[in-house]
Amino acid sequence: ENKEKKIALFRYIPQLDWYITASVYLAEYNQPLKKLESAFITSFILLTIFIFIVTFWVSSYITQPLYNVINKLKQAKQNDFRDRLEITSNDELGELVKHYNIFLDELEIFSSKLSETAHKFHSILDNTTAIIYIKDVEGNYELINKQYEKIFNLKEEDILGKSDSNIFNKTIAKQLR
Repeated sequence: ENKEKKIALFRYIPQLDWYITASVYLAEYNQPLKKLESAFITSFILLTIFIFIVTFWVSSYITQPLYNVINKLKQAKQNDFRDRLEITSNDELGELVKHYNIFLDELEIFSSKLSETAHKFHSILDNTTAIIYIKDVEGNYELINKQYEKIFNLKEEDILGKSDSNIFNKTIAKQLR
């Protein structure tokens, strides 16, 4: 006695007044689907592994040059951004490095001009007969000229960062404030 399930298909042909029947075991009927399911699962697993490997490779291909630039920028920071980066690729990172180096060149020019201007400014401040000083919003000295030092008989290092009340008596401090 066979207890396997069967599927039967019945068709009636009216011209011949016939009934046609075909039957198959359910396991035999589903066998191609089982093979297809097995092939699909295997393909899915292999494709997932392949995608993971390709993604990892592409990721490292993109991120490794980026980490190289980051490390070179860290080194440049330690040297006060005096070093130029030397990456000669023709991709976006190469373009970024090229523009970074141009930026440093222009920054160096502007820094030099600023230094010249500051030198001229200090020369004017120190050679004028007027007392000149700059205070921050809290009233602390940020800059004084030589005439200030001469008139008040004080040294710059004893004044900078302090307020009038830290330097002078209350009456003079109130007048200066």
